[in-house]
Amino acid sequence: MEEQVIRQVQTLHGEFGRRGGLAPAPACLQRRGAGVVSDAALLDRFARLRDESAFELLVWRHGAMVFGVCRRVLGNAHDAEDAFQATMFTLARQAANIHQRQFLATWLYKVAYRVALRARENAAQRREREQAVGAEVLRQIPAPACGDLDWREVGAALDEEIHRLPDKLRTVFILCCLEQKTNEEAATELDLPVGTVHSRLCRARRRLRAGLEQRGLGWTLAGLARPAWRDEPNPGFVQATTRQGWMLAAGSLALDQLRPEVAVLLEAGVASGTTWTVRILVGLFVGLLLGGIGYWAYARASSSGTPTPTPTPILTPSTGCCSNP
Repeated sequence: MEEQVIRQVQTLHGEFGRRGGLAPAPACLQRRGAGVVSDAALLDRFARLRDESAFELLVWRHGAMVFGVCRRVLGNAHDAEDAFQATMFTLARQAANIHQRQFLATWLYKVAYRVALRARENAAQRREREQAVGAEVLRQIPAPACGDLDWREVGAALDEEIHRLPDKLRTVFILCCLEQKTNEEAATELDLPVGTVHSRLCRARRRLRAGLEQRGLGWTLAGLARPAWRDEPNPGFVQATTRQGWMLAAGSLALDQLRPEVAVLLEAGVASGTTWTVRILVGLFVGLLLGGIGYWAYARASSSGTPTPTPTPILTPSTGCCSNP
């Protein structure tokens, strides 16, 4: 696997150099076909060996999806970059605690969404403070055109509805729509039949469409084909984020060396990632507890010697035979 990781990083750097650092990573690195290392394998390698190349591939592979969520929620590229960094730094710090590693895309989406919500709250509080002290110069955000404003409102509503989906539907939707994988690629990654992926994707779309219609947004999910749904962060910024994330994980970069805005959001990201892990562990514990209680009740009933009631035979008129209901 080490040779595969090295080859893919070399491909990434070669493509980056040919494009002058102005274009996103090549699409081949975002696919899961033959010869491409899986998310679970990359995450395991980074968690065990602190392999910077593995972390770099993960950041490039999911960067567009993560940045798109942050941009839709915040509507501002600068704030979205802060949220993007906080999300990727959370991945670097929490990699060893992600137990269901095949669902990394869903984990990243949840962290990015909650970090972006925190960033939006912080921005609103900051504006309130500026107004309270009579600030005359507020940070100006260029007003988007009418069509862009409509899409931004729809995007924010979309992420709220995605967040409400059941986990199994949300996972498929994120992979197939937000990360633009085929049904076959998603099925391979999730170890599911292609038909199951297709049916879950259809159910997710129906739920999202119904939720958006209740909001008065006459919109179809065909709009996800728009490039705006996969905002690509600046490649140089992604490389800097990758390097800082690896340094955080390796312990060579302290939290107080980060920009204060990112450090505050990182706390929200860590809390979100921990909540996701705790939910999984609690679910496993409850399942084991209920199974143990059931087994204990069965064993106690068996050892008490209480005779099991024998069902009364019923005479079937048509056959004249005895059968149990």
